[in-house]
Amino acid sequence: FDCASDFVQNYAYRNDSIYRNKYLAFLSEFNERRSHQSGSRFLATTYTVPVVVHVIHLGEPIGTGSNISDEQIIGAIDSLNKRFRNSIGSGVNTDIQFCLANQDTLGNPTSGITRTDGSAIFGYQAVGVDVYGTCNGADEYALKNMTGWDRSKYYNIWVVTRICGGWGGWAYAPNGSVLDGTLIIYSRMSGASPTLTHELGHGFNLLHTFNGDGGNTSCPQ
Repeated sequence: FDCASDFVQNYAYRNDSIYRNKYLAFLSEFNERRSHQSGSRFLATTYTVPVVVHVIHLGEPIGTGSNISDEQIIGAIDSLNKRFRNSIGSGVNTDIQFCLANQDTLGNPTSGITRTDGSAIFGYQAVGVDVYGTCNGADEYALKNMTGWDRSKYYNIWVVTRICGGWGGWAYAPNGSVLDGTLIIYSRMSGASPTLTHELGHGFNLLHTFNGDGGNTSCPQ
């Protein structure tokens, strides 16, 4: 699966002290709450997560190319919900659902979708988003800092034209820093693709199933 989450998270953990400290603080708080949680379920009721989708396009009309339509985004979120709630019958009901935000950071009505012409961002039109110096593409920090909404109130999803190295997307473990959120190429942001669900799993601190399996010789811990 062409997910770059392992690479980007490990790199950020080693090289970005803000990310590392915020992620460690999250883990500490999570484990503390879990230790006081009674019963077999951590969540007592359905938890709704407001998301904002940032489409970083190349100046195309809405609904063409990388400037995907509202309908395609809504379809992707609907499919995400079906997978997280096990409506398709291939997993478990997590009691988590997602909705496009209906208020922006100033309290004004919003569709939960923003659109930014990224053609003027250095490197973006030519090669897409850089992956920690692996190409001369757009800087992830700058792109997210320019467009992201308050991480304590929204889950940010960035839909981009390309990612260096041919990756389909990635998400950071929850941390609250500028990096927090999911980045995904526009062709995978659809109801037909499982990529968004996969990346949101990482956004909830789930590892790949092969992480810690001792080279496929043991069950991951």
